[in-house]
Amino acid sequence: MALTRYDNAPGPLGEQAPSQWPSLSRIGRTPGLPTLVVMLHPRCPCSRATLANLERAMPKLTGKARVSLVFVRPDAEDRWDDDALMGVAKAIRGTEVFTDEAGREAELFGALTSGETFLYSPEGRLLFHGGITFGRSHEGDNPGISAIVEFVQRGDAKRSSASVYGCVLTRTPKHQPAQTPLTVGSND
Repeated sequence: MALTRYDNAPGPLGEQAPSQWPSLSRIGRTPGLPTLVVMLHPRCPCSRATLANLERAMPKLTGKARVSLVFVRPDAEDRWDDDALMGVAKAIRGTEVFTDEAGREAELFGALTSGETFLYSPEGRLLFHGGITFGRSHEGDNPGISAIVEFVQRGDAKRSSASVYGCVLTRTPKHQPAQTPLTVGSND
């Protein structure tokens, strides 16, 4: 019974998601395209389902949105960015993969949970904030990924948020703007 409650319980959704693109973000944007940012914990088993759902949606997003997968490395001492999950992310065509040293980008976006996803318009306005799975480690169609595809293809959607299912990204905020590099990899 407790495991079922955990499987069905969403993680915390950051209430401080900026309504406009965070000006201090080092994640790139492409003029004229919406930008999709997915925050991931490299050791969260739910991240696999998030990546699987995103990979299925990529044929509808490629060339129509810039997609950035951000692996939050909460502790600079741990080398979590060489995990197998990073390899799965790097194999998704049409995405960029970043390592977020000390959770700086996660903090700028107000992200709290692995799988927390943000879609911004070409002008930098927040269109969608939430998760793209239907439960912890559950792959398949869900309201979050459907809304993102609708926004990208039609410019509007029936919903602008969905519950997020995943592990907590960081224990405490560690925003250090001058000392936290963003490592980039591209999958084009």
